[in-house]
Amino acid sequence: MSFNGIFSKIWPQKSVSPEAAKTSFDYADILKLVSPEKLFTIVDIGAQNLAFEKHVYSSLCIPSIKHRIIGFEPLEDKAQERSATEDPGSIIYPFAIGDGGAHTLYINNDDATSSIYPLNEPFCADFEHLHTLKLASTTSLETRRLDDVLPPETVEFLKLDIQGAELLALQSATKVLGRTAAIHCEVEFDQIYAGQPLFHDVQKLLLERGFYLVDIIISHRYAYENSRGVLGKDRLLWADAVYFRNTSDNETLKAQALIAALVYDKPSLAAFLIDRVEK
Repeated sequence: MSFNGIFSKIWPQKSVSPEAAKTSFDYADILKLVSPEKLFTIVDIGAQNLAFEKHVYSSLCIPSIKHRIIGFEPLEDKAQERSATEDPGSIIYPFAIGDGGAHTLYINNDDATSSIYPLNEPFCADFEHLHTLKLASTTSLETRRLDDVLPPETVEFLKLDIQGAELLALQSATKVLGRTAAIHCEVEFDQIYAGQPLFHDVQKLLLERGFYLVDIIISHRYAYENSRGVLGKDRLLWADAVYFRNTSDNETLKAQALIAALVYDKPSLAAFLIDRVEK
C-alpha cells in the first residue's frame, strides 16, 4: 500500500473541522518531509519468524520507505529461517544481544519462550497455557552488547522480544539509545521467568535515558487454572511497551511521525511531531 493509501485512512480526525483540515495539516505533507534517500534502520532483537502474525514494524517495510533490518536471533536454525525471507540489504545475525557476558540459555518445549532466565514453574502452573511450558534443554550462550555490534548510525525502530532479558540488553546499549527514535519492547508484569526484571525496571531505565512511554499495547491476559473449568482473561501478565525519545532533532521527529502513524495508528501524535519539525 502507498503512503497516500495508508494516511488517507487516518487523516484528518473528526475533531478537526473541514475548514481547518484544509489548511492545518494534510497527510501528504509528511511525504514531503521524508527524503527518498532516507534509510530507515530497523533493529530486531529476538528476530525469529512469527507463526501467526506479522512483525510489528511490517508497515515500515514497504517500497515507499527505503529500509533495512538488522536482526539478532541466537537459535541458529531460526536465524537461518528468518534470513531466507529477508531482502538482500537486511541481515540476521545468529547470536544473542545482552550484556556481553556468558549465560545459560534455557530452551523450553515452546522454543519461542526460551530465555536466559529459567521458567518460574510454580507461578506458571496457575495459568492457562503457561502451565504447559517445560524446560527441554540448556546450552551455554555468549551474548554481545548492542553498542558493540551496530554501526554508528541512527536507529529508527528498535524492537526487543527476548523473554525477560530486555532490560539487560538496554542497559548495555547506552550509545545506541542515544540515537534511537522509537522502542517497541516486550515487558512482563510478574515473574514468568524466575529472577527476571519487570515492566517498572524497563520503564525506569528508559525514562532516565530520555524516552517517554507512548502506550502499552498487545496486552496478554490469562485465565487461572481451576477445577471448575471457568475461563476468563483475568490476569495481565505481559504486553508490549512503546517508547519515543524526547528530541528536537528534525530527522528523528520525522521518523517518529511516520512510526506513530504507520505502525501504531496514532495520527494526533504524528501531527504533533510534524508540528515540532515545522516550528
